[in-house]
Amino acid sequence: MNETRPSAPPRAPAVRLVSVTVGDWPPLGCNVELAVAKRRTVLVGKGSTLASTIIQGIAEGARIAVHALSDPDKPRHFRCELETEGGERLSYAYDRRFQQTDEDEPFPPSMRWEERAARPSDNVELWTVRDRRAILGDGTRVSLPPGVGALALAGDPAGPVPEDARRIREFLSGMRYLGAALPRPLPDQRRDVTLTGRSSVLWTSRGLDARLLALASTLVTWYEHDRERYDRVVELSRRIGAPGDLRVTINAESSPRPELEPQHRAQLAFEGVDFGRLPDPVLRRLEILVALVDPATSALLIEEPENAAVPGQVGALLDEVERSAGDRQILVSTYLPQVADWASADERRVIENVRGRVVVKGG
Repeated sequence: MNETRPSAPPRAPAVRLVSVTVGDWPPLGCNVELAVAKRRTVLVGKGSTLASTIIQGIAEGARIAVHALSDPDKPRHFRCELETEGGERLSYAYDRRFQQTDEDEPFPPSMRWEERAARPSDNVELWTVRDRRAILGDGTRVSLPPGVGALALAGDPAGPVPEDARRIREFLSGMRYLGAALPRPLPDQRRDVTLTGRSSVLWTSRGLDARLLALASTLVTWYEHDRERYDRVVELSRRIGAPGDLRVTINAESSPRPELEPQHRAQLAFEGVDFGRLPDPVLRRLEILVALVDPATSALLIEEPENAAVPGQVGALLDEVERSAGDRQILVSTYLPQVADWASADERRVIENVRGRVVVKGG
């Protein structure tokens, strides 16, 4: 149980985000293009939640791009421009079109997926996707399943896609979205959480939202097998003004069938309070710290970090986010002047609703 492995420090992503466009999505109402600063970008909302909505749209667009999901309620247009360590530019975009043949049809509408990627600095087209066929830059044609793009194929190491597709996919899949609202029951309906499974293999908990399950299972797994990362989360928690005791308890239950390994049960508590009953700000702080420690994180997208901070310690949280992020980019939405002042003038983007349209000022 106490086996430890050295944890890899956060590594610099192979590319960084230069700009991103999210569109054809009702929560925004129009296409919104955002210039992204090299280090940190702070979106300041003026009298609305638009800044956080943009952060969410970027995260949803990146997730759709990686997995080619057919959810019609998510952004239907997404475009990003990236820059490699060597200064080359990469552009990637998808467009999703839906067609419902019968209004009474109970099934979701069919999706048509179009995708394109290029290296604008060299005027090179990397690939295009249309009508379930990918055409790579070298002329290779690849037939695709319905609603699947070439970027989705880049997860297969043996896939025929160019190496730039893997770099784009790695960055987009490593973006960590830390939303302001946690999917939880009302306080009086919350219960203790027990994770079950085979130790070292899989931890799960029936009824726990996937986002919170990912947080709890990551902490338990690190406690078992990467104690350096787990201890790093504890250390960062203390440095941002939350020095409580974070404890993991793992017990084995014998199996009634001797040929099966024992099932394990794990519980996680902070300051003696079970994971399932912790206040939202505590869970959000843990989520931010885990994302900072995780070397797979390529960028952090944080909604309203002021609501995750220990009272009076917003500055300490922001300083630790910047210090521990290394070379990874940080995108933050806020309505608090103190958070806005954390960024320099060229890193701030003021988000306003002007006559029904989203306007981004700055950058």
